[in-house]
Amino acid sequence: MLLWTRVGQYKSMRSLVFCYAPQDSELVHEIGRFLDVNLALNCCYDEGVVQTPAEFLDVVGRALSAELAVVLLSPEPVPQPWRRGAWEPVLLEQPRELGNLLVFALVRECQFPALLRREPFCDFTGDRISGLRSLKRLIFRHTAPGDDLVDLPAIGLRGGEAVEELRSALADLPGTRSGVSRDAALAFAHASARDFEGAFWIDCARRTSCGILAEMASRLGLRLSGSFEQNRNALRKFCTERRCLFVLEHADGEQADAVAPGGLASVLITARGPIPDPMALTDVVSLFARWASDEKRCLRALGDAYYHLENTTSWQTLQRLGSAVLSLLKNQDRLAEANEVLELLLAGARAQNDDDALHRLNWDRSWILGHWGELYVSTTMILHAPGDSMQLGLFDAQS
Repeated sequence: MLLWTRVGQYKSMRSLVFCYAPQDSELVHEIGRFLDVNLALNCCYDEGVVQTPAEFLDVVGRALSAELAVVLLSPEPVPQPWRRGAWEPVLLEQPRELGNLLVFALVRECQFPALLRREPFCDFTGDRISGLRSLKRLIFRHTAPGDDLVDLPAIGLRGGEAVEELRSALADLPGTRSGVSRDAALAFAHASARDFEGAFWIDCARRTSCGILAEMASRLGLRLSGSFEQNRNALRKFCTERRCLFVLEHADGEQADAVAPGGLASVLITARGPIPDPMALTDVVSLFARWASDEKRCLRALGDAYYHLENTTSWQTLQRLGSAVLSLLKNQDRLAEANEVLELLLAGARAQNDDDALHRLNWDRSWILGHWGELYVSTTMILHAPGDSMQLGLFDAQS
């Protein structure tokens, strides 16, 4: 199985070994259930049972053969006295040499070296849910890229009770919530970003479901060149083992249902509010004319570009803007969106009876559908490949 470690990179699914006394069996399984709904881990309970304090260090040492180990500190399993010459090589030096994560979880009051609090440490003796969240964050910090995959607008206020309710519903386990105010959604996303491997705010204004899905995949570093259905299946597969948060702003219920990835992902849909006016047509055309030098800004303005492509009455403007948008989408391997733009251009070409444009556009569309394994039957016969065709580069979604 695969685990997401960095954008575009994958690693074998990690194993986690719990080291604990038999008296803590019920608690360790509760911890395991919490981690199981939040992380793609293979939790091992039998290999790390500590029957007597004399075997504590040996058990922990064997557990470090796994990539992750959690040691539950309580009176029964820990050695007394602690001899630094014995515990320091196992508990401090060995994890650093191996590059593995060793977390110390205080579950019942007991004596242990104060130095262990400087290592990955969480406390379960107070609020249980705080301990669980702390442990999950420690594992995320070790296994995921962290702030590299947090993409949220700036925050203006903190959320209070609404944030804690959303944390219980969306951060402690995968879930979906809709109709949340923008301020509450933003406060929650900032407060809980470390509870996810990635947290992303998606502005869905004037975007199709296809475009929203493509934006979600892009934020994850995925380049998906399939159809909408193919891309949706790929994103769902990706999220079966990735704990992500997507906040969808200005999305309607039908769109949210269409793009929801399921798996370990949580989705928050903000309450519908006023949508800002689109950028002026002249500004959009000017921006996309230089897309190659300003890709990021153009990608953020795709919603405005789609709006003008659907509403402009000038065939010349439609061709100019559409060609630029197609070039950008081609460069991003976003063929499903490119196909939508081609549909708009084809409709314009038919209205203008522009046979040359129809030939070029149908040729491009045939390449896309052929890439998806679909047969394209055009209403306009393609007699030959036009010399100035806007052919779209193809990208293998399986590679």
